[in-house]
Amino acid sequence: MLSKQILIVLLILTGATRAGAQNLSPTVLSSSGGSGSADGTSLSWTAGELMAQTYMADTLMLTQGFQQGKITVITATSELNGLSMDVNVYPNPVRNMLNIEFKGRADQFVRITLMNLNGKLMLEREINNPSNIKRINLNGTPAGTYMLKVNIGGRGKTFKIIKR
Repeated sequence: MLSKQILIVLLILTGATRAGAQNLSPTVLSSSGGSGSADGTSLSWTAGELMAQTYMADTLMLTQGFQQGKITVITATSELNGLSMDVNVYPNPVRNMLNIEFKGRADQFVRITLMNLNGKLMLEREINNPSNIKRINLNGTPAGTYMLKVNIGGRGKTFKIIKR
């Protein structure tokens, strides 16, 4: 009886020392699917995958599964360093009027763009020699999350704006 137990322990130890770790790669075997791209955004999909998690925002829904590769999110918020002007945006969240406050010298050309999260241009303004506070009326803009970019002299600063 003791020899059987010793033999079993030896087999387990021998198997454990020879066993290697698994190397899993993100591979999908699927009967159907496809891919598409538009406006710098690409999407690929397959049918029949197991669902891992679902994200929802406004009218968009993303369900991630095993097909997801490496996702890198890059936020292009080049600060206005080196310029003689600083920018503040308030109130945030905003209901009607958004204030863009310019601090410092005001002898520069400024471009203001407001885009929704789908990349649709909602508003664009150009201001010569901005002084103090510029008020932007967002009354006709639907509630949601937007990106406001303020460009001054080829440099920009991006703000996340929530419209209620």
